[in-house]
Amino acid sequence: MVKIRQIYDIKLNIMEKANKDIIIDIENDCLKGKTISEQKRDYYLSYLVYKVRCGAAKFYNQSLDDWDFKDSKEVVISSLKSYFDKLNIKYKIIDMNDVVKGIRHLFMIVSFQSDDGEVIFIVDPTYNQFFGIEMCNSDVYKEEAGRTIQKPDLGYFILKETKELQNLVKKFLQNGYMILNETNAKIYGDSFSRASVYLEDYNNEMSGCMYIKRFNRCAAIEKLKSSEELINPITLNFYKNKV
Repeated sequence: MVKIRQIYDIKLNIMEKANKDIIIDIENDCLKGKTISEQKRDYYLSYLVYKVRCGAAKFYNQSLDDWDFKDSKEVVISSLKSYFDKLNIKYKIIDMNDVVKGIRHLFMIVSFQSDDGEVIFIVDPTYNQFFGIEMCNSDVYKEEAGRTIQKPDLGYFILKETKELQNLVKKFLQNGYMILNETNAKIYGDSFSRASVYLEDYNNEMSGCMYIKRFNRCAAIEKLKSSEELINPITLNFYKNKV
């Protein structure tokens, strides 16, 4: 198996020894619509992303350490969809092509209740597929009849950003999720805007607020071709409710 070389040498967030009792408590709280603390949310999302990434690697016969998650977005997102449905967790599946024309990619907006109200996250465990060295260089550009018909992947444009912004992206690549705020929405949205051949002259016009509005306005993806279940609730309450 050939190791996939990426522009950033990062280690994925590993939750191999997650405390099952903590996960069960959080799953039960989600089932009951209870609030989840910040510490528990981070622990829980890290666990979910790790488990679904492991499941996808096994499904595609890949090594988690050497894989870029290419073409696995639908299997991963459909698995999270099934899992969230079972625990009444609020989410929305979005095709980035409905936000930024030209790049088809699935991600999720996921909501949890906190003492201060609703907290929303961008969840994208397969974002890493856009950061391979082979597709993140200027040689990828192609023109035809005076217009650009191919651009490098997202990572090429992230490399041109500030170190501070790149560090935020590295953390997102590692974790597979980040809180949805204007800063993060702009980082995430701009990476796709700059890579779209339909926005050849994109020059930082979109604000984070505008991206969030687009996320909210675009239609949710309800049906997916994949029906894989790479992850299931471990709480006994879920299985009791199924009987």
